[in-house]
Amino acid sequence: MQNYNSKFRVLKFILLFLILNFSFLILAKPVSAHILKTDKTVGAVLHIEPEDDPIVGQQSGFFFEFKDTTGKLKLENCDCTFSILENGKQIYSQPLNNNLFFTFPQKDIYQIRLAGKSFSLTYDIRVEREAINKPQTDSILASKHLIHLIGAIIILIFVILAAIKEKIEQRPPREYL
Repeated sequence: MQNYNSKFRVLKFILLFLILNFSFLILAKPVSAHILKTDKTVGAVLHIEPEDDPIVGQQSGFFFEFKDTTGKLKLENCDCTFSILENGKQIYSQPLNNNLFFTFPQKDIYQIRLAGKSFSLTYDIRVEREAINKPQTDSILASKHLIHLIGAIIILIFVILAAIKEKIEQRPPREYL
C-alpha cells in the first residue's frame, strides 16, 4: 500500500508539471528580444517603448545602448542619423539624440537605421499591435491571468483528490457478514 501511495504521488506531480508546462506553451505570446547589432567596432542595443512592441497609431520611444570597442565614438559629437524605413523607402529621419520618437502609421515591417561616419546599424521591427480603444476593465485583467486561474484550479483539484484518497485509506476495512 505504501509503494502504491508513493507512485501515486509521483504520478500526480509529473501530471501537474506536464499540464502546467503545456498550458504555458499554448498561452505563450511571441516576445521581442533586445538585439545587439554591430558594424566593425560599434554596436548598439535597441529598446522601444512601450514594452519593445510598438503600437500602431501611438508614439513609440527609441533608446539605444551603444558599445564602441575603440572608445572613439562620442555621441554628443557624432554626426549620426536616426531613420525609419518602410519597404526600403525612408519615411522619417532626424539627428541622433536622446529624444527619438515616432508614431507608426500602420502594421508593417519597418527598418530602424542608425548611421554615422564609421558605422551603419539596421534593425527590422515588426509593428503588428493595435491600440485598444476600450478602457481597461476587470475582464481584460482576468483574461491576462487566465493561466494562473487554471493552474490554481488544477492544483486545488489535486489537493482535494489527495485528501479524499487519504481519508478513504484511513478508514478501517469493512467487515462483511
